[in-house]
Amino acid sequence: MKKMWTVIRQEYINRVRNRGFLIGTVLLPILMAALMFLPAALMTVDVERAARFPVVDSTGVIFADFSSALADTNDAGERLYQFEDFLRTPADMTTLGEYRRENPSAGPVEYLSSQVEAGEIGGFFVIPETFVDGGAPAAFYARNVSDDVRNRRFRQVLDTTARSLRIEGSGLPAEEVEALVKPTRFSTFRVGEGGETSEDSGQTFALAYIFAFIFYLLLVISGITAMRATLEEKTARTAELMISSVRPFHLMGGKILGITGMSLTQIAIWFLSGAILLQQGKSLPGQIASVAELIDSVSPSPAVIVVFFTFFVLGFLFYSGLFVSVGAMVNSETEAQNLQTPVTMPIIIAFMMMFLGIRSPDGSLTTILSMVPFFSPILMTVRACVIMPPLWQILLSAGILVAGAWVSIWIAARIFRVGLLMYGKKPNLPELIKWIRYS
Repeated sequence: MKKMWTVIRQEYINRVRNRGFLIGTVLLPILMAALMFLPAALMTVDVERAARFPVVDSTGVIFADFSSALADTNDAGERLYQFEDFLRTPADMTTLGEYRRENPSAGPVEYLSSQVEAGEIGGFFVIPETFVDGGAPAAFYARNVSDDVRNRRFRQVLDTTARSLRIEGSGLPAEEVEALVKPTRFSTFRVGEGGETSEDSGQTFALAYIFAFIFYLLLVISGITAMRATLEEKTARTAELMISSVRPFHLMGGKILGITGMSLTQIAIWFLSGAILLQQGKSLPGQIASVAELIDSVSPSPAVIVVFFTFFVLGFLFYSGLFVSVGAMVNSETEAQNLQTPVTMPIIIAFMMMFLGIRSPDGSLTTILSMVPFFSPILMTVRACVIMPPLWQILLSAGILVAGAWVSIWIAARIFRVGLLMYGKKPNLPELIKWIRYS
């Protein structure tokens, strides 16, 4: 056992001092900050230029209220949307008439589309005569219609304007109508231990998804790292020297536990960085602070954190044993890539089963699958995020996973020991079984 601890310490130190570990540990918090706050920051950046927007208003009543409601300005103080009531002036009629002499079948839409293409206008609106009564829809034409913020703004103002006109036409007081159509509110509350309730507006789903994604990402990345490390030692023939003084099981267990310690170190640094980023984000102005507050509301309970780390360590040991087995039986990177798919697929399937765990955390199928070592690391954590399972189920699942991890490492050690002697030969399934049974 002392030799195993020596392997663990050496593997951990080598991995932590590796340049790739340092770069990955630093880059991920930066990437997390960018993904969390950059979209909100970009939402506040003025990226639009002032432009003309003709409006073909067939109702004759929309244009005035619509244009006055959209008086947004850019950083230079110019109105972003310079609306023009098209076809209401003789000049517009003359211009359209000249265009139609060259294009007899053209109408206002074709003419204004040509102006958009030439860069003369930023876009244009076509409001049908029956729009106010809920008939034909209004349409917006532009070269770029993927700006969802702008589109939602246009849609909201048009909807508000049409509703106001309908209220005026009904002859009823606007205040009474607004009170009648006022939307209702709906909230969801989670009932916890002791009957305590807390509002949940999607935080549970977000927490379960985040933990499942962390599992998926680290199991795949760290597992492949363990597989490549085993393959490198096998091809470099350095493991032959180690096998002479360390039992294969202790060597494989030490390597896997060392890499597990490295992964836990990364997670601790990432969690600490995330907490610091959230606190800093709250002090920033505008939507950035709102995003930070929203993320901060997704806070796991201590019990969920214990379940997460327990099943992460056990799941990592289980899957690392499988990945190391692949590295021990192949002789090149190409062979390893071909054989790693069967090991990676259960992780992907478990990640997809996350949605089953969220929708039915205490269902029979979810409970059974959370006892299977291939799926339990992700599924049991997801269940704990949604509804904490009974303690006996957690202990039973963890016990089965401990046994699975031990068997996985034992198989990896058997394959590694024989694989060193059979270097250059890729075993088939019957030979692989013989390798495992060989003593």
